[in-house]
Amino acid sequence: MDNLKFKIFLFFTLSNFLFMPMQIRAEDKNQSWQAQEQKLDQEFETLKKKLAELKGGGENKNLKKPNRETEKLKDENLKLKKKILDMENARKSDVASLYQELGTAYTLAKLFGLAIDAYIKALNLNPDNAEVHYNLGFLYQHSRGNTKKALYHLKKYLRLEPEAKNRKDVKDLIDMLNEAPIVEGK
Repeated sequence: MDNLKFKIFLFFTLSNFLFMPMQIRAEDKNQSWQAQEQKLDQEFETLKKKLAELKGGGENKNLKKPNRETEKLKDENLKLKKKILDMENARKSDVASLYQELGTAYTLAKLFGLAIDAYIKALNLNPDNAEVHYNLGFLYQHSRGNTKKALYHLKKYLRLEPEAKNRKDVKDLIDMLNEAPIVEGK
């Protein structure tokens, strides 16, 4: 019985030791992300105000021909629109990466349902993330027994990463799953 108590004690001690740094890194990233998000929000609002000003003052109905100032304002307007779009895309990419990291952390903690949810949120923001498709393929097959979804994500991974180093292994797994009965599991 003492041996069992020791094993339980050792398991919890090692679990805390292994997952504590991950939790600390996640908290540091979260604080960094919040500061970055506030900065982006402020810059985004400033750009929206400038864009509104340009829209309001950029067109003079009394002019029949556009003058240099009008053309300059239109160019600035287009530049601001592009910058806003770039900021929105950067934010999407950052959030998608955070969901991907969260999915990985949940997988390591064997919280497979939560991992799948996090990976799906990452794909909603970045549908062409090959690594997320790869991870989902394995999670659907091994944790839920859903061959149909596993095949979809593994095939998508190979389409997105045609030169993947593990291409042969993934292709072999796909072939094996194709021979098995298709299960739509959870």
